[in-house]
Amino acid sequence: MNVLLIGPGKIGIEYFHVLQGLEVPKISVVGRSRESSEVFFEKTGCRPHLDDLDIVFANNRGDFDAAIVAVNVEELFSCTKKLIANGVRRILVEKPAAVTAFEIDELSKMAEERSVSIWVGYNRRFYSSVRELRRRIVEEGGLLSFHFDFTEWIHTVVPTISHKGVLDNWLFANSSHVIDLAFHLGGEPRTLQSMVAGSLEWHPTASRFVGSGRSHEGSLFSYHANWESPGRWGLELCTRQSRYILRPLEKLHRQRHKSITIEEVQLDDTLDRSFKPGLFLQVKTFLSESPNTSNLISLAEHNKRVKSIYLPMLGRSFGDRDAL
Repeated sequence: MNVLLIGPGKIGIEYFHVLQGLEVPKISVVGRSRESSEVFFEKTGCRPHLDDLDIVFANNRGDFDAAIVAVNVEELFSCTKKLIANGVRRILVEKPAAVTAFEIDELSKMAEERSVSIWVGYNRRFYSSVRELRRRIVEEGGLLSFHFDFTEWIHTVVPTISHKGVLDNWLFANSSHVIDLAFHLGGEPRTLQSMVAGSLEWHPTASRFVGSGRSHEGSLFSYHANWESPGRWGLELCTRQSRYILRPLEKLHRQRHKSITIEEVQLDDTLDRSFKPGLFLQVKTFLSESPNTSNLISLAEHNKRVKSIYLPMLGRSFGDRDAL
């Protein structure tokens, strides 16, 4: 197998270590920044090709079995579009796959027309904490309700992000990690009521988000986020026997029925300590398992979520001029 890895930045280094851990026979790394490529070489011993993707494909047409797109958010769309155009049939693209809903929709249509399989890299689905929680939810008869909070650490966001489109769509570009995980565990919403308020200079759409609904499985859910106030990401999920808490998401805590004690659940998190949490099993699934039995989310499913979840949570719809 020859895997094309696009993007030699920090996340690209993490992907490379995983591919090595999976003993992938050939890894071709492509980048544009000489500075990040030098850092990549220092960290991995592999020197990336500093070429445009069109040149790469002109020299290696048909040689790539799969591709991983690990570039900056604002470049995800253009890179993935080039991969589709050049005949790569199996692609894993970092979340959220593009900056806007319209770009996601365009990619999804292109992939369907050309029979290209594309999955979106929400690695938190593969945390050891999440895998153990999924098992326990089934064991305890399913969820009754769940709640999630995607309050952002604003003081860490603005100084590090320069692309206006990414900042304008921060709920999609970053908070979607938590939102995706919540509905992955709790089930897709059958009903969803959302309210927004406030604004920030760099995120005029809203700064406060609350909502509730019911999943297709019958679980009631609610959510909250306030980007003007302190807080952090977190999920709480309730069965008849337990309240499970993911805060931080890498850790699993449990409150038993008829008890106020919150105890940490011991996990086998060897892979999450050896590699970037969740990434090893995400890539292993992408390379080896059927999408029908994996926990990966396809681009087509992601496209549906953009329209049915992310946009409504912002008080928008797909046809709006100011939709994300």
